[in-house]
Amino acid sequence: MNLIIIANIVSFLGCLLMVAIGFLKKKEQILGVQCLQFSLMGISNFLLGGISGTISNLISIVRNLVFFKARITVPLKLGFIALQVLLSLGALKTSPLEWLPLLAAGAFTWFLDVKNEVTLKAVIIATFFLWVVYDLCHQNYVAMTFDVLSIFSNAAGIWMIRKARKSS
Repeated sequence: MNLIIIANIVSFLGCLLMVAIGFLKKKEQILGVQCLQFSLMGISNFLLGGISGTISNLISIVRNLVFFKARITVPLKLGFIALQVLLSLGALKTSPLEWLPLLAAGAFTWFLDVKNEVTLKAVIIATFFLWVVYDLCHQNYVAMTFDVLSIFSNAAGIWMIRKARKSS
């Protein structure tokens, strides 16, 4: 079977978990399933040659595990961003495209503890735009499709939050 098809099947399984996370209510469940999702997405990126995408997913697993146990602090956020930069240096030299997962994960890590849901959703939308480009260029068509759907669902979420605030 073609490697692109296998990678997209693995990606599809990861994307299904991404959708399932929306139905979970407990933080530990969300973080646990998200770690599995990141594992599958990392495998998919690796199979498609997306090295910085693979690194981003691996760092996200570690970040989730640490943030599950520890309070999110600026030094921890900076540490995870720096770790990703260091581990991605080789890939970053090969193509400007490899910067996209680094920028997405860095932004998401930085805003992970933001209290305003609209701000968090706006950051998620911005990071998914970066992933759309990255996934398309690496032929991860399934992930790209789910990225676009996530952009729309988060935009709808922002609209619903703002509408609810106006009626209050």
